[in-house]
Amino acid sequence: MAQAAAPDPGALLDALDGLLLLGELLDQPPLAQAVRLLDALARGDRQTARRAWGGWFRPVQQAGGDWPAQLWALLECQPSSGSQVALAAPVPPEDLLHQLDEELLLWRQLALLPQWGEKLHCRPPQPLDPAADPAVPMAAAELWRHWHEQGAGPLSRHQAFVWDGSALRPVAGQRWRSIDSLQGLEEQWRRLCTNVEALLARRPALDVLLHGARGTGKSSLIKALLPAYGRRGLRLVQLPMPALETLPELLTHLSTAPQSFVLFIDDLGFEADDTRFKLIKAVLEGGLVQRPDNIVLAATSNRRHLVPRSSRERPGPELDDLTAWDGEQEKLSFADRFAPYGQAEYLTVVSHLAHQAGLAMETPELRRFALQWALHGNGFSGRTARHCVDHLTAGAPLQSGRAATGS
Repeated sequence: MAQAAAPDPGALLDALDGLLLLGELLDQPPLAQAVRLLDALARGDRQTARRAWGGWFRPVQQAGGDWPAQLWALLECQPSSGSQVALAAPVPPEDLLHQLDEELLLWRQLALLPQWGEKLHCRPPQPLDPAADPAVPMAAAELWRHWHEQGAGPLSRHQAFVWDGSALRPVAGQRWRSIDSLQGLEEQWRRLCTNVEALLARRPALDVLLHGARGTGKSSLIKALLPAYGRRGLRLVQLPMPALETLPELLTHLSTAPQSFVLFIDDLGFEADDTRFKLIKAVLEGGLVQRPDNIVLAATSNRRHLVPRSSRERPGPELDDLTAWDGEQEKLSFADRFAPYGQAEYLTVVSHLAHQAGLAMETPELRRFALQWALHGNGFSGRTARHCVDHLTAGAPLQSGRAATGS
């Protein structure tokens, strides 16, 4: 198959000026440098074209050198007029679908940009296959469906975020543990998945309070949702306690996104005079600050009563208001109790994790080691079991494990 010829720079530049659905993407690097290169080539300004080539070449090379793949990533992940229209229209109008088809053909021509480097006697970012003809990996209808279901921008590129009070910060490079690495939480996981399935389908979903002793797997259970549901549009947003007062702004920010969100509040708890509790309660009760149907709250806590109360306090209107969480939470959410592990549960988890790690240890030997580890560590818990098996996997002796668990 003959290699497709690079189009005339002037003709391509004129066609790009007519982009209706993808025009904003021309301002994104390195596309902006590519447009400058086309302009210089169209004017016959070889010196400017060579400088523009360098401005395009460097960021493309730093991003891996695969120019067609980078072009497609811009289509999928950067907001454009097309992606904004698609959010509100699951089925594209025929005229817009035809327009998108035409604009994707221009994208295919842009993929041939490395050939201009040869004409300028510049090195292309990667060897060109003579049989290669850069093609658009998705048809217009498929791209439209992607925009409608996943949107564009950071929310389509990342699955986990931290809200800093004013903006979402992506959490990249994490390897989330799946539910297979968690033992003894099958019932909690089943109920959590039922709730998430309802959220993804935009059916009524419940806010979640997971409470129990430290190290019993509460936070790990929430994070395990990403390997299971991230590809289906679920996003995890951690809401730190200091940013709790900006919860209304976060709800507004996420309400129009096509994805579904679990707002994760780890180690939730309030002092008796902390008025932020009322903000959470107002959201749960459906006050003026309402939770959109694509969002649920998921909190973990070491205590069942999130607001402490003194035994000397007498019932009164204000007390009733502060302790209403328990009653309201039973109506608006489910709350799974993560009981402290006993010896039997702890040893079961150790055995499960050791099997997953491929450790060839006899059961009595593993049992003795695990019990010693718990004695010198933090008692019976899922976290202690994980540390024990990690220690064994590393091949370290038990004596060094005592210092490790004490840190």
